[in-house]
Amino acid sequence: MMNRFFHIFCFLCLGAGMLVSGCKKDDDENSVYNQDERIRRYLDSNNITYVSYGGIFKSYLNTVPNNGRLLQPGDSLYFYFAEYMFSSRVDSLFYTNIAELVEEHGFDPQTFDTRPKGIRYGAEKPPLLKGIEIGLDKCREKDTVMLYMNSDYAYGDRAMGIVPENSSIAVLLILDEIK
Repeated sequence: MMNRFFHIFCFLCLGAGMLVSGCKKDDDENSVYNQDERIRRYLDSNNITYVSYGGIFKSYLNTVPNNGRLLQPGDSLYFYFAEYMFSSRVDSLFYTNIAELVEEHGFDPQTFDTRPKGIRYGAEKPPLLKGIEIGLDKCREKDTVMLYMNSDYAYGDRAMGIVPENSSIAVLLILDEIK
C-alpha cells in the first residue's frame, strides 16, 4: 500500500516537473536575450546594416546620405510610422499613420489618424515607447529608419491591443519635419 502511494507521489512530482520545465522553456524562448538573438539573426541573415543600442537595433533606410537637420532635445518632431509584430522576422502590421498602409492592409480609415504624429523630442515624459525615443538619437529630418526592439523597449510585460505581453516589435519611422 505504501509502495503504491510512493509511486503515485513520484508520478505527480514528475508531472509537475515536466509542467514547470515546459513553462520555463516558453519563458526562455520569450526572454529578452532570445528576442535580441532573433533580431540579430534576422538582420545578419538579411545583410541589414544596423546600430545597436542595447535591446534596440536601428537600420537606416535612406538611400543617399542625409544632411537634414539633426534632431535635438526640445525639438518638435513630426513623423510617420508603422508598427509591426516581430518574432523571427517582421510580421504583421498592427498600427500606422501611413495612409497607403492603412488602405493596403484594409484597416478602417476612420480609426487610423494618417496625419504626421507630432511630439517634443526628449520631453520629460515622452509620449513614445522607450525604444523609439532612444532609437531617434542621431536621426535627421527626412531620415527613414527601421527600429527593432525587444519587449523591454516596446510594451514590456503588458499586452497592447493585439500585441501580446513580452513581445518584440519593429517600427518604421519616417521623419518628416523637425522644428
